[in-house]
Amino acid sequence: MKIKKKYLIKYTIEFFVIVLGITISFWINEWNRDRINFSSHKTDLIGLINDLKNDSIKFKPILIELNKGTIATKKIVEVSEAYNLKKSNYDELTKQLVEIGFPYGYQTFFMTDATYKSLILENKISNFPQEIQNKISNYYEFIAKRVIDNNHIVDQICLNYYNNIHPFAMYHNNDNNFEDKIQPKGGFDDDNVAFKNYFKISSIKKKYTDINFFIGSSNLLNRIGVYKRQISKFSNERDILSETLYNYLKRITL
Repeated sequence: MKIKKKYLIKYTIEFFVIVLGITISFWINEWNRDRINFSSHKTDLIGLINDLKNDSIKFKPILIELNKGTIATKKIVEVSEAYNLKKSNYDELTKQLVEIGFPYGYQTFFMTDATYKSLILENKISNFPQEIQNKISNYYEFIAKRVIDNNHIVDQICLNYYNNIHPFAMYHNNDNNFEDKIQPKGGFDDDNVAFKNYFKISSIKKKYTDINFFIGSSNLLNRIGVYKRQISKFSNERDILSETLYNYLKRITL
């Protein structure tokens, strides 16, 4: 009986040792998996934050160009309106257009979405809290679609404007010696033969004396204003998402 009791105690101890070993091994594996998952999640989170920083860098030159475009295009509308109201003549109109030059370089914005696409492809977006998931998806899906749609609109309006309404802008932009032709004071004198001859072409003069030049320039000014407001709104949305992700990163790494 004592022998049986001895073996019972032995086997019981061995059983608990085995169970404890398995439990500890399972716990270590679970801990290691959680550690790896956390590290991967943190890497994804930092990737999103860095992508948003890159978007912020992209926004700045676009907004600068939009501000410049607003000023220049508004001036074109004003000088065209003055001509149509007979407050100035054709020579004065063309002089002002030469001084304005190329009014708006229509840069468009494209999101940096490599990390987001990776999260969707590997189904890791679900690792984020639902509220943050919604904000991420809103930025990279809903806002991204609006950005692309507006990029197409801006491209179409600008291409039509420079090809059909204000072709001198392209002529000016393609002229590598433009600075040599314009006097420092911005004068439109006899040295600017190429520009003066350009505006003497009958088909060109017809474009710039037609009311459609004023209307087309007004439309471009309106679109620049709309796009500027949209880009500013997109930039604000980026700032909100970036702050949300940064606060979340601080929270999970405390």
